Amino acid sequence: MNILISLLFLLIPFTNSKQGVEGSLREIKGNQMGIEKTSSQKGQPLVGAIYLYKNLTNTQLEGLEGQWCKSVQQKPYKIIQTNNKGQFKQALPAGKYFILASAYDGYFIPSFDQHNQPSSILVVSGKYTPVNILVNSKAIY
Repeated sequence: MNILISLLFLLIPFTNSKQGVEGSLREIKGNQMGIEKTSSQKGQPLVGAIYLYKNLTNTQLEGLEGQWCKSVQQKPYKIIQTNNKGQFKQALPAGKYFILASAYDGYFIPSFDQHNQPSSILVVSGKYTPVNILVNSKAIY
């Protein structure tokens, strides 16, 4: 009986360790001057794939121009397909991930860090990290 109770206490942390990423892939186009920028759901849903990498630097991004590259010199850790509303949710082990979005025959890099390298996100144990990607390269500000 004591062994069963001990085993149950060992398994409880694993049953509550749901974590990962969830969010949306959206796009805005055209003139955005004078448009209120408070909505987190601005733009139109974009159906596509989200690519996750464990490590990623500019040297691995081929044809890098602005926030776009033509290809990546490594295999992704995970590929997530969005639904028809541009939404996605994926369980992942806790850790650091780099995210790119596939669109227009290339890859969109959502943000860069202070060293001009692709930014990472952190997935913490027991939580889903919100990731809302806004492809804005066809927008005018």
